[in-house]
Amino acid sequence: MNIAIYNGNLKPTTFVLRLAQVVNKNHNLCVVGASTKLFKYKHADISFLPTNHNNKLILLFQLLFQLITFLVLYPKIWLHFVAILRKSDKPILTRIKQFLIWSKLIRNKADIVHIQWVSHLILFEELLDLSYFKIAVSLRGRLINSAPLSDLNLTALYRKTFPKIDKFHAVSNDIKMKAMHYGADENKIKVIYSGINVSSFKFNKSIKDSQPDTLNVLSIGREHWIKGYNYALEAIKGLKDKGVKINYTIIGASDSEELVVLRQSLNIEKEVQLLSRVSFEDVLNAMKQADVFLLPSVSEGLANVVIEAMLTGLPVISSDTGGMPELVLHNETGLLFKNRDVTSLIDTVLKFKKLSIKEKETMIIKAYEKVNEQHNLKQFELCFNDFYASDEHNTKMN
Repeated sequence: MNIAIYNGNLKPTTFVLRLAQVVNKNHNLCVVGASTKLFKYKHADISFLPTNHNNKLILLFQLLFQLITFLVLYPKIWLHFVAILRKSDKPILTRIKQFLIWSKLIRNKADIVHIQWVSHLILFEELLDLSYFKIAVSLRGRLINSAPLSDLNLTALYRKTFPKIDKFHAVSNDIKMKAMHYGADENKIKVIYSGINVSSFKFNKSIKDSQPDTLNVLSIGREHWIKGYNYALEAIKGLKDKGVKINYTIIGASDSEELVVLRQSLNIEKEVQLLSRVSFEDVLNAMKQADVFLLPSVSEGLANVVIEAMLTGLPVISSDTGGMPELVLHNETGLLFKNRDVTSLIDTVLKFKKLSIKEKETMIIKAYEKVNEQHNLKQFELCFNDFYASDEHNTKMN
């Protein structure tokens, strides 16, 4: 089967590269998107197909070349695409990109186009009622959790297109339910948890101190309202007022003027460190030094950074947002607090401090086992092969 993973550009995320690597074993696969390169190429055994260029002059050259060659090779489809795009009210630049994407997918005989970022459906919506190739869509993170709440155009796009999608991949059951809210057919949604190379992490099952003199709390992630860092800082203030000695480090939020001001106004400048982004190796080192990992997000699919923390043996406290309760089982693989509730977060941190070494070690072992069962690469590979295989004898025809 020929599978095209449409990523928007040819700088795919770790998830997309991991998906491409495991699917490439059993299918003909290429990663598709805009690029500064003009021709199909291979890297690390994965095929990459450039569709369009950001330079307008080169884009026009690509269009002219593709119009001519596609007309020669597929005259009927050429006429159909041109007719569709002439009727469209999208900007001309968008329509040019659409023609280039569609025609290159046809020329590469794609059976399934797997769209990685759901907002890119706007580039394919005119084809959803047609039979050139099947459309699969991945649902994860902000674009399904929060973006449509503030962007009415996205909401309209989802309601218009979701009922027509051939199949969805959701990273959690919570996101699956959100997709159904926009009209996705439950029977067409498969929950596949993100896969990770478990063996590449060094798991430490020993807790050095049940009740350290100073509790070292760690969060990792860019500064954005969705990460809930303001609630975390207010909780640090509350814990300080209760006499708890605490050190809170946020990696990735050094440029946040809002957090700098909030930290100062709460008088917790000594307790809170805002650091810039660091290498993955430095992240792992920071996890080794911390006593507990905190995810204060107000909206989340299923945070990879929590998976990584669990694989290193770092206990986790998380808000109960989104799909997090599917990984952080309260009092079993970690501790949950009520989303956006500072008092609940304070109480949960105090509860964590009171846990014995044995209770914490039992928790991190169960967390490791949960990740190993739910997020291992073999499971990831099997699930995606099954995801595509159901269409192997029932693909749309070009």
